[in-house]
Amino acid sequence: MIFMDIIEKEKSSDEGTRIITLKNSDKFVEIWDKNRNFYGGNQNWFPNIIQRKGACGTVAAANITAYTASQNKKYSALYPYEDFSKENFLSHMLDIYKYLYPLSIPFTDIPLGIWSTRKLKRGLEKFANHKNITLKGVEFNSEFNKDNIVKFIEKALKANSPVAMMIGLNSYLKNITVVQPNGYSWNQLEFKLHWVLITELLINNSVDKVLVKVSTWGGYAYLDLDLIARGKLKRKELIYFI
Repeated sequence: MIFMDIIEKEKSSDEGTRIITLKNSDKFVEIWDKNRNFYGGNQNWFPNIIQRKGACGTVAAANITAYTASQNKKYSALYPYEDFSKENFLSHMLDIYKYLYPLSIPFTDIPLGIWSTRKLKRGLEKFANHKNITLKGVEFNSEFNKDNIVKFIEKALKANSPVAMMIGLNSYLKNITVVQPNGYSWNQLEFKLHWVLITELLINNSVDKVLVKVSTWGGYAYLDLDLIARGKLKRKELIYFI
């Protein structure tokens, strides 16, 4: 937990660190189940193995629509359930799955995932249109470097819009601590071929360090943007919706 202690010190200090967040990044989409709370949904809640292995992009879309609905009444139809119980949120994930789902190798349980922002954009916009709501995806189209990525994420968070990011083939993000709001935590062995949702941006120019807080697997983690950029992340695999 040493890394998490450093993060908390950064967040509690105003020396050198600039933090840009969603309006409700602390709770985000706080899902509850008995005595446990979650920071967004978890693909492991899905009923079948292809969904559990390959539908992280579906969960990112479910989190986006649920958060958007919670922040503005005009978007309430995006999440028609009365609360964020785990049971209700799983129903919401399955609703989204009808519009956005991973491909798989025929006659196997091997998923191919949701690879592009284009597919995520098309599926989420189609779901919103079915609810008579207009949401437009904004894709990252600039030269792929840290400064441009930071500007893109900052613009989205200031608009109170979480950023979906696909982490590609990455061998640098290892043993990352993931924390759930109830205090349960674990070390995730790797982050690769996986959609996460950015809710906070932490910039420390004095040490040239940029971290993002992401929702993943029902918890949150802090990821180093430099380590993300070292992996094979395609230039259009960041997107937010307005």
